Amino acid sequence: MKNQTAEKFEEWALVELFGHTQIAGRVSEIQIADQGFIRVDVPTVEGQSGFTKFFGPNAIYAMTPTTEAIVVRLVQNLQVRPIQRFMLELPAGSGYTCAEIQRDFEEQEDELCYGEEPGDERDEDYEDVEGWEDEG
Repeated sequence: MKNQTAEKFEEWALVELFGHTQIAGRVSEIQIADQGFIRVDVPTVEGQSGFTKFFGPNAIYAMTPTTEAIVVRLVQNLQVRPIQRFMLELPAGSGYTCAEIQRDFEEQEDELCYGEEPGDERDEDYEDVEGWEDEG
C-alpha cells in the first residue's frame, strides 16, 4: 500500500448551493468538530466588506474553479451578504423597544425592525425589501 498524502483544496471558485444560491470566494477545506466543511472567504469589493461562510459538503451542488479577478466580479454581481435583513418580533411584555434593540446592534448596517410599538415611526432612510408589504 502506497503512502498517500491528501492534497488540500484551496482555490478561487464559484460555489453553487442547493436552493439556487451562489457564492464566490477563496474556497478551502476545514475540519470543525471532526466534520469536513467548505470554507468560502468572500473578498472585500467596492461597497461590501469581505466575510467568511462555512458550508457542509452536502449543501453544495457544484464548484467551478476560476481566477481571483473573476471572483471579484462575481462578488460584485452576486451581492451575497453575511447577514440578511429580517424583521424582529418582540415578545409581548419583553420590556424592550425597537430603538433599544437597534442601539444594541448599532454595528449592523441594516435596520432590524420598525413599528413594533404604538408611536414607533418608520425611519425615512429605511430601504424596502422587495416583496415586503408596507404596513404603515
